[in-house]
Amino acid sequence: MCGRFSFIKKNKKEILSRFRLKEIPQGLVESAQISPGQNVPAVLNESPTRLSLVRWGLIPSWAKEEAIGYKTFNARAETIFEKPAFKEAVRRRHCLILSDGFYEWKKIGKTKECYRITLKKGGLFCFAGIWDVWRNSGREIKSCSVVTTVPNSLIAPIHNRMPVILKEHGEEQWLTHLNPEEIEGFFKPYPAEELAAVKLEKKFAEPLLAEYLFQ
Repeated sequence: MCGRFSFIKKNKKEILSRFRLKEIPQGLVESAQISPGQNVPAVLNESPTRLSLVRWGLIPSWAKEEAIGYKTFNARAETIFEKPAFKEAVRRRHCLILSDGFYEWKKIGKTKECYRITLKKGGLFCFAGIWDVWRNSGREIKSCSVVTTVPNSLIAPIHNRMPVILKEHGEEQWLTHLNPEEIEGFFKPYPAEELAAVKLEKKFAEPLLAEYLFQ
């Protein structure tokens, strides 16, 4: 699973150029720890030249309560076409979720070690995401899920899942109309040799772990 990630904002021109955008929201802020339920920076396929802020934790359009989003912040690639919460979104509503790193915890006996995973070359990248819009009593909430897959050789000793990270040349294609076979083609683990995993010192890992377990 992917339960925490970061987005350390680069300068506006860099973001506009990197993702071929024309508009960035005023409320965009940087965070070293983004949690489910918070807004995340995403490019939706309905507006591919604008960066949007959407809630992390997909709320299906048919949901009775928005709290379902705390159970749907990840979407397993293996069952994404079957699960009621995801099966429509994966066919029609794709998004790029911007990040510069994510966290996973490795169990060591009764304790856990926290690792931060980034691109080896550094910089921003995108998770493959799906999104939906939920309307209730005049309110409208756009929300998303991070698609997850089996781990590569770097992540496997740490955790049994990893987010689907898109290759830069595949980001634009992810936002286009794709058939199921083409969609499944994106659900491969990112090459291990292009990622770096660093174990965090205890003073940095403990606050992350405490907040993670509390939720």
